[in-house]
Amino acid sequence: TIQGHSFQSKFANKFKFDNSKEKAKDHEYSLYMKDKSIGDNGVFTLQSMQRDTKSQTLRLWKKGAREAGDGYMRYPVIYLSLKRVSPIGEEKRITNKTVQLSSEEQAFLEANYIEILSIPSETYETNELRSSNKATLIAHPNAYSALTVSAGQDNIGSILTAVLSFKRLKDTFPQQYKGGLLFIDELESTLYPASQENLVK
Repeated sequence: TIQGHSFQSKFANKFKFDNSKEKAKDHEYSLYMKDKSIGDNGVFTLQSMQRDTKSQTLRLWKKGAREAGDGYMRYPVIYLSLKRVSPIGEEKRITNKTVQLSSEEQAFLEANYIEILSIPSETYETNELRSSNKATLIAHPNAYSALTVSAGQDNIGSILTAVLSFKRLKDTFPQQYKGGLLFIDELESTLYPASQENLVK
């Protein structure tokens, strides 16, 4: 990604099971993909199962998969958790540095900030904010600091940074790129209703 993270997300980092109340096969989820080469004709079904007989812990794995590696979907993934909307003012340590993007990437950030948040067109600069909870690009008028942006601007920064990361991946590997998965927890957080509608559009 633009921040140097892998396009990878693990089920174990998203799902926590309570072995005293849940058991194998209690959970089943299916993802329906346009790419029919994924899973079973485009349907990738996950089921809870025992990790091993010794620990008795549960994990999610592709239903019916038995071979090593079969339980994973081989697609580039970015998962944006609610950490992305942790208030900048409450971060104990946060770095703020100006970043240089291509003119096309800068124009993409500026145009989408203006359109989604309904803010006036001004002269923008882009900064990267990085803390233990977040790493995001913030496009903002250069009249004020990236450290003073609203929670909504911060949230949109994380989402647009993810989109730009996929665009860079596609541009770098045009023959191999078949798309990717962007998961956003509580997409509407920090956004007023008009911005929510603009973002979906």
